[in-house]
Amino acid sequence: MADPNEMRAQARALRGEANEFDSIAATLRSALDPEAMVGPAADRLRERLVDRASTLQGAADRVRGMAATLERAAIEVELEQQQQRGMFSV
Repeated sequence: MADPNEMRAQARALRGEANEFDSIAATLRSALDPEAMVGPAADRLRERLVDRASTLQGAADRVRGMAATLERAAIEVELEQQQQRGMFSV
């Protein structure tokens, strides 16, 4: 049977990865200063940066969802283990 503590550790690691995605997305967004660069090439670059930042944000949200699913699964495993211990302690 799975180890709930290991599952929670993996969920924490996933949330850490999601935070890294958020950080990279924020860095990309901060590079969007319209006064720093002007012209068609600058506009295309900003468009790409916005797209990449949105992609990273979406990935971060999905990874957080996976972490939450893993946390819920850890609770279910724990409950099942408690029930099994209860059955065998009679």
